[in-house]
This record gives sequence, C-alpha cells and structure tokens, in this order.
Amino acid sequence: MLYLKLPAGFLLGGSLYVLMELAWRGYSHYSMFIAGGLAFLLFMAVNRCLVKKAGYLFSAVVCACGITLIEFVLGCIFNLWLGLNIWDYSYIPLNFMGQICEFYSTVWIFVSLAGLKLESFISQKADAALEKIRAGKSNYRLHEDK
Repeated sequence: MLYLKLPAGFLLGGSLYVLMELAWRGYSHYSMFIAGGLAFLLFMAVNRCLVKKAGYLFSAVVCACGITLIEFVLGCIFNLWLGLNIWDYSYIPLNFMGQICEFYSTVWIFVSLAGLKLESFISQKADAALEKIRAGKSNYRLHEDK
C-alpha cells in the first residue's frame, strides 16, 4: 500500500504546512505546500528507519536538518532563481543567503517532534484500517469482488 501512502502523506503534509503558515504569518504560497509535502515524506522515512534505533529527539534533529535543506533548495529555486521573494531571512542573524537561518532551523526541531508523532499515529491507524479491510471485517473494500 506504499503507492497510496506516499501521495497521501505528501498531500497531508502540504496541507498541514500551509495551514501552519496561515496561522503563523497570515498567508502562504504554493511552494510551501511542496515543502510541507516533502517534509512529511521525510517524517515517514525517518519513522521507519531511525526512530526505533536513535529515539525521537535525534530523529527530530535529523528531520530539522532535512527540512532546512528542503527550505534552502526551494528558497534558491523560488526566491533567488525565479525571483518570487516568498521569504527573506536576511534580516535574521545567522542566516545563509537569506533563505535559511538558525532560528527556523531550531523551530523545525519542535515541528519535527510533532510531525514524527503525528505521522506515527496516522500510520498506525491507517495500517489497522487496511488490515481490517484485508481481513474482510469492514464494510469497505479495496476492490470489487466478482
């Protein structure tokens, strides 16, 4: 069911991040949907590969680094290359090219802790629901029986 989980995770992450931006800044941009979707896919991967070995705090730091990289790449594309000027951190201390900064990289640790927990919860619920469907204990079917 990975072929369903990846696009669903991307859409969920993108939607949640746009809502976070609307609450934080009062506006957003479609590039933030892309960033949120990629970040949620990162949460999915880290939950499966790292959390059990290294714990949530280290995993959140890894995710924060990944989100900072996503932010930098998208910032270079949308802000510098395309000139859309969606965000500019050049006024914040410890910024790099105005696209990333230490402040938001630290914020991403806390966002990542919440994101990892949320993804784990959603994944457990989705897996349980899919198992019920496979076992025939649900009114829903993955395909039509003929």
